Amino acid sequence: MPTSSNGPQGPHCRDYIFVSENMAGRITDMRVDVETTASDHQPVAITLQA
Repeated sequence: MPTSSNGPQGPHCRDYIFVSENMAGRITDMRVDVETTASDHQPVAITLQA
C-alpha cells in the first residue's frame, strides 16, 4: 500500500479504525493509502501484534 508523508492534495476523506483499549497496545503499524484512485477516501490499515 503506497503511503506519503506529504498527504493527499485537494479534497479527501480519511477512513477510521477504532480499537478497544485492550487491543490498542497491539498496534505495531498504521498506514494511510493516499494514492488510491478507487474513491475519494484514503483507506487506513493497521498491523496488530499476534
